[in-house]
Amino acid sequence: MSVNENLKEYDELKRKYMNKSDNKWKINRPRYETEFDISNEQKVSEVMASEWNCQLHKLPISYRLDFLLTRGGVAKAMVEVKARNNAHNKYSTLLLSLSKWNHGIEFKTHNNLEFILVAKFTDGIYYYVYSDEDEFEIKWGGRTVNKRDSADVEPVVHIPIEKMIRI
Repeated sequence: MSVNENLKEYDELKRKYMNKSDNKWKINRPRYETEFDISNEQKVSEVMASEWNCQLHKLPISYRLDFLLTRGGVAKAMVEVKARNNAHNKYSTLLLSLSKWNHGIEFKTHNNLEFILVAKFTDGIYYYVYSDEDEFEIKWGGRTVNKRDSADVEPVVHIPIEKMIRI
C-alpha cells in the first residue's frame, strides 16, 4: 500500500471514529438499544416506582446500569432492567453480562447501594436483589442467535429464575 493510500485510509477511519468535539478516538461499541427497548424500560420503571413507592432516574451510559432508585431524594439502589419475549419459566436462568453484574456489585460494595436486576417477561415483571450469599454460574454465552457483533458473546452470569420475585 502506498503512502497516499495509507493516508486516505487513515482519513476515512478518522472521519468514522474520531469525535469531532474533542478530537479523541471513539472506539465504542454501537448502541443497539431501540425506541421499543427504551419504552419497555420506561413502562417497567413506572411499575416499580408505583409498587415500591420510589423514584427511578435514568442513568448516563457511563454507569453501565439503567436506573438509580431513590426514596425522598436519597439513593437506595442501582437497577438493571431487562425485557424478554418469553414467559419467566421458559428457561431456568436469566443471563446477565458479567460486566454489568460486576458493576452492580461494585456499587453495592463501595456505595452501599442495593443492586437490583428487574426482568419484564411476557407473564409479568420479576426482580432479584443481589446477595453476597448467592453464588451463580458464570459461563461463556450471551446472544448466540441473531448475533449483532462479536461482543454479543461474552462471559455471562446465570441467575436462577427461582431466585426472582414477581412484582
